[in-house]
Amino acid sequence: MVLCRGSSTLVVRHRRMRRVDLKRLLTDASRRRLDALRAQNYAALLALPNQRSEAIHGTKAVVSTYRDALGKGRLRIVVRGVLPGWLGFAYVRVQGFTVDPEGNVVPLPKDALRDFR
Repeated sequence: MVLCRGSSTLVVRHRRMRRVDLKRLLTDASRRRLDALRAQNYAALLALPNQRSEAIHGTKAVVSTYRDALGKGRLRIVVRGVLPGWLGFAYVRVQGFTVDPEGNVVPLPKDALRDFR
């Protein structure tokens, strides 16, 4: 942490976030994205691109959204957060749901999310 005095204010800047704080940041960003997607209607979810990724500002963490069409008009929506680690390991957070044309939302079980880990 670096303390800087500028005019009459004290500014606190972090040189480097702790890994646990980065994981919390990634988890929160993934949860917010998933909640925002759950709140959208079927037509808005259908209009999403098949895959979209965003880096979390100031970190190496990435939150990706996937949309797949399933049978009978159902959509699978998955949010995947990845925080790269060392030696090829990474912290990965994956959650998702399915939605049908009537707007019924069903959370995806963990075994349905294995392909995204």
